Amino acid sequence: MTYGHRLNLLAQTLASAFREGVAHAIVVNNASDDPVEEHLSKQYGDWVTCVAFCSNTGSANAYKAGMAKAVEMGAEFLFLLDDDNVIGEGALSILIAGYLECAGSIAPDRLSVLACRPDHHADVLAGLGEKRANPKPGSFLGFHLADIPFKFWRRTPWFRLLAARVPMPAMMRMDIAPYSGMLFHVSVLEKHGYPDTRFVLYGDDSEFSFRITHAGGSNILITGAGLTDLETSWNLKEKKDSSFRSWLRGEGDFRVYYAARNGAYFEHFVRPHNRLERNINKKIYLFMLWLEAMRSGRVERFRLILYGIADGESARLGMNPRFIL
Repeated sequence: MTYGHRLNLLAQTLASAFREGVAHAIVVNNASDDPVEEHLSKQYGDWVTCVAFCSNTGSANAYKAGMAKAVEMGAEFLFLLDDDNVIGEGALSILIAGYLECAGSIAPDRLSVLACRPDHHADVLAGLGEKRANPKPGSFLGFHLADIPFKFWRRTPWFRLLAARVPMPAMMRMDIAPYSGMLFHVSVLEKHGYPDTRFVLYGDDSEFSFRITHAGGSNILITGAGLTDLETSWNLKEKKDSSFRSWLRGEGDFRVYYAARNGAYFEHFVRPHNRLERNINKKIYLFMLWLEAMRSGRVERFRLILYGIADGESARLGMNPRFIL
């Protein structure tokens, strides 16, 4: 899925995909400003099919359209990529081998396997186990009060010393997963349906992948299958030192709105949780976020976050007229 001026990134993604043995690529053009169709036709001919929109409809609708086109064309397996993902050498073969190993005990319609992205799976690569790598039920925008002691502990040199001695697991179960680097059989769509287009942007991959988890299936991270992001995501904590700074100083009000709204909706309506526990985490986190907003002069951004959360917890989804993409 591509948009804006990103043809140079898309070209690198496609080159790595075909190098690794992808049989056919479907590119969803979400109103790119570049001559995507013309370039793809000239460069790849029948190896690529393009689905084009005249306006940016968001990632949820774009991925739904791409998946639907793949099913229409008779695909058996789907491998999802953003337009800035480069597949590591041999990674797709490793991913497929991991899938076949897991398929011996997990039904194809309840299984996805995931490539490992260093930026997004930093906790796994840092030696944290499955329990720490997955957000706790009752968390609020990823925050849980019970995690605070561990957050201090992991910043100590003793933790880093111990973590370095922990062998990297070949596989790890993930409650939720991004689209980027996700491989699954078409029966997943037949059983669980397509992405919810009401999310528009952000969080739709979490909701989509959690359907597999909630049905008793598994999203399995294959740590040996590397996938590199050519661009760093706006909201990665490592980039801004803390999630507070990510929310308050992250690029683009529309990004912050949809991320806050959809995250709040997912936690409130989709993922099972203890309501009291989540409310406690919500109040503590928002209070700390407010303090940081006051300190840094980002009160307007804080109000925008509250607005997004209120919409999410009231199930007001879809494209917000204030934040057209």
